Amino acid sequence: MVYSSVLDAKKEKTLKKRIAKQKEELQKLAKDLAKQRFACAPDAETALKKFQAKAEEMGFTIQGEIKQEEKRSYSGKGRPRKGEEPTISITYQCQCQIGEMKPDYYEHLRQKESTFVLIANVRDKKKWDDRRILQEYKTQSSIENKFRFLKSPVYLGPVYLEKPSRVQAIGYVFILVLLISSYLEYRVRKSLKENKEYVLLPGKKKTDRPTTKTIMEYFSFIMIVIVNGQRLFPSNCNKQALNLVRWAGYDPEEVYLKPLPWYPGRKK
Repeated sequence: MVYSSVLDAKKEKTLKKRIAKQKEELQKLAKDLAKQRFACAPDAETALKKFQAKAEEMGFTIQGEIKQEEKRSYSGKGRPRKGEEPTISITYQCQCQIGEMKPDYYEHLRQKESTFVLIANVRDKKKWDDRRILQEYKTQSSIENKFRFLKSPVYLGPVYLEKPSRVQAIGYVFILVLLISSYLEYRVRKSLKENKEYVLLPGKKKTDRPTTKTIMEYFSFIMIVIVNGQRLFPSNCNKQALNLVRWAGYDPEEVYLKPLPWYPGRKK
């Protein structure tokens, strides 16, 4: 069983909304019960106790009472005859007041909402204690976020591999790409933090923790022009994109302006 203080803060607001809705529903049921008329007091008491038990089971305090109501009626319509005695019928009515939720029950719900069960199938309890299992579980989401692009059919839809060995091979390719992109992200974030710089996102939001996707999008903004065989950056080249190259640990001029090296098989 794991209790999360962060989850506690997030769930408390939701819990209060749910409690307010439950109280509103109980108040509506109390009004419907008050409209009912019972022929005898025991029937009214039974209905009242049943409703009180339901409210208390939900954790609310409740006050209720039985009210007696007399109704006089005559045999005919209009004004009664002289000396005619009315027929008296007695009915019973339930009156309820819904209070606040009991503090101990609210605390029980709050802790329940902030607690989750973590199940693992590891057997080596010395190596894998509760804390380490929790740490492994918490880091799982970061790995899943790195590979979330694989859930898109755009990437894997056109891929068809005939052999299991090729499926395994492309898995290794994905892992290598992930290592490179994660290292790029790490170097940029480290440089931003050390130099107290930031990257400007859409909506003029500032961040010193850009994702690999954001970094690569900025790299796509970089353009070069070739004049008389010389490679140059245009005057309107995205300055932040060039800075990202520097924050990644590279010289933009070395990467983009220096002629590509010649190798055997490449035309001069």
